[in-house]
Amino acid sequence: MIKAIANARFFTGSTYRKEKFLVFENDKILGFYDSLDNLGITKIFDFKNKICLPGFIDLQVNGGAGIYFIKDFSLEAIDSIAKTYRKYGTTSFFPTQVSTSFENIYSGIASVKEAMKNPQSGVLGIHVEGPFLNPIKRGAHQVRYIKTPTISELEKMIDAGKDSIGLLTIAPEQFSDDQLKLLQESGIRLSAGHSNATYEQAKSFDQKGITKVTHLYNAMSAFQSRNPGLVGAFFDSPDLYGGIIVDGKHVDYAAVRTAFRLKKGKLFFVTDSVFVDFEEDRFVFDGFDIRYENGAYVNHENNLAGAAITMQEAIYNGIHYAEIPEEDAFKMATSIPAEYLGMSDKVGNLKTGADADMVILGEDYKIEEVFFKGEVFK
Repeated sequence: MIKAIANARFFTGSTYRKEKFLVFENDKILGFYDSLDNLGITKIFDFKNKICLPGFIDLQVNGGAGIYFIKDFSLEAIDSIAKTYRKYGTTSFFPTQVSTSFENIYSGIASVKEAMKNPQSGVLGIHVEGPFLNPIKRGAHQVRYIKTPTISELEKMIDAGKDSIGLLTIAPEQFSDDQLKLLQESGIRLSAGHSNATYEQAKSFDQKGITKVTHLYNAMSAFQSRNPGLVGAFFDSPDLYGGIIVDGKHVDYAAVRTAFRLKKGKLFFVTDSVFVDFEEDRFVFDGFDIRYENGAYVNHENNLAGAAITMQEAIYNGIHYAEIPEEDAFKMATSIPAEYLGMSDKVGNLKTGADADMVILGEDYKIEEVFFKGEVFK
């Protein structure tokens, strides 16, 4: 079935197009056209004066609608999380598992691997955040689960997740060079996070397979005049990507604005969310005791413990409060994370052959409609 979106302002992931129609067949985009003559169109969706852009990509989703991925990592839970965020425009994502037992980690990996077999899942891989972190910068991660890596543990994780770990967050200063080499050679994408690395240590990471930082500013050595830390090394490394939480709680908007100016094109939005559509003020499980206080979710140590923001809200906040230009904010939710993943031909862009995942935005960037694999998501 060949369909078309008509009269919208089409943002491809890199620029606006002037054509009148975006045409797609089944779950793939055919292209942009000025006329629909002889195309055999069966249905037209008219979104005059609305914005049509690629489906959002979120590489850090911890749960949603009362499901916490560390607690429930079944296929049903993954599907529920996917649908929670899909209605807010996120059509591709990484379920993210924070530091927990190895048994739970491997169960989560297995479930994500199974979910990835279904093209309708929207799951691109799993983000394993921990347990090989620096306890000094553990944030809300439980110290009892944080581990110093061993070669045998890394080999087992590589074997279990070679086809499904899309991102592994580690504190690289906790690793030996041989251990980092093992991970680098595995092909698993590595991100530095929950790290107390010095600037000098962090500047060497890009030679050891680190391609990104996890939730910039949060749970990492800060930028100081004589000790630039991991934040300073990120700013000083042109090729390093970074995710950032733009909810006004995790990072001040002035800091978001500064990061954007320094790292435009390499910085993208993540939500780190778990409490979207969460109806309770408290979450208690396996040592976690998280409560809602002063507009944020915190643990018993008053450390931030996940977010309650959608990607649509990140875009709005980035534009209105961090003064990020509209096109750049759109890229930070679509084409930049796709580029980081090496998946620009499949997701994050409106282009011929890409998945027919589209988001329609109206006034104040509110969601008007979401298309997932060519169908209106209900």
